[in-house]
Amino acid sequence: MTKKYLFWAVFFVVIMAIGLKTAQHYRENVDEAMVRGHYAFESTRANIQFMQKAKLTHNGQSFTIYRDGDYWRIKEAAEYFVNTEMLSGFYDMLNNALIISTYNLDEQMSADLEREGINIKIYSEDNHLIEDVTVSSDVEKDKSRLAYKKGKGKIYRIGPVKMFSANVQSWVPMPLLAVSEKEIAGITFNELYLGHDILQDAKGKMDFLTQLLSLLQFVGYDGIVKKEEFEKYNPQAQPLKMLIHLNSGLIYQLNLYAFSDSYWLYVDLATEKVANKDVPEQIEQLRPYYADWVFLLSNEDGKILYSVLTQ
Repeated sequence: MTKKYLFWAVFFVVIMAIGLKTAQHYRENVDEAMVRGHYAFESTRANIQFMQKAKLTHNGQSFTIYRDGDYWRIKEAAEYFVNTEMLSGFYDMLNNALIISTYNLDEQMSADLEREGINIKIYSEDNHLIEDVTVSSDVEKDKSRLAYKKGKGKIYRIGPVKMFSANVQSWVPMPLLAVSEKEIAGITFNELYLGHDILQDAKGKMDFLTQLLSLLQFVGYDGIVKKEEFEKYNPQAQPLKMLIHLNSGLIYQLNLYAFSDSYWLYVDLATEKVANKDVPEQIEQLRPYYADWVFLLSNEDGKILYSVLTQ
């Protein structure tokens, strides 16, 4: 081969290489332009009516929320109900989060996301995997997060993600009970009824009543078990009882189970003989959140209730 032909052969190879690189760069830019502004969870959004469950995994810990008729429940939280605000935020992300920008796949970035991010798997009614996306656990000021979809070869920035957490406690309804002092008509404990006026006068003289009235404004819980399971393993347990009478005629029946290392609360509902006409409907709405479960109180809250009930 002469030098002339060798030159043109090398020249042709160089031109082809430049052309391929240019074409690749152009294709990447076109691909990025085409996906920017698209929905981040496009597959889920298109099949949102078929979404049956979602599994969230973070730092090796997983929990699953699933649809049960008109309700969503948390499998690992004794199948208790999902916090409606968190569920609404989740749906908002699935329906409205957009791809803001894209980045070429960076092995370190994707590895960090896989290790520290929140993996979201969405399943349909027939247990078909609709979506498998990992998003960063940290959210930016503009409510955006990094996201990675396996097999896509890109890292995405998506947003807005207004409310989303991989902490299972963020997904349970809270508080368990919230009653302000002005709502309370009276309290019955140890078969003694104290009306509102007596409570107001006595709380200044008895610290435990002050603590009780403060606690009732926000009763949280640290755990939950099915009532049937609780009774199965604690067949002899007898509760200490307290009735919280509201001005509306609604009564919260608090049943406190005190053990050496824990305090558990079961809440039942009743109504006064004379009550507001909307109380039966209110009880109907509230009862599903209490009827089948017993709730683990913090030691601090449990001790407050216990101190009142053992006076």
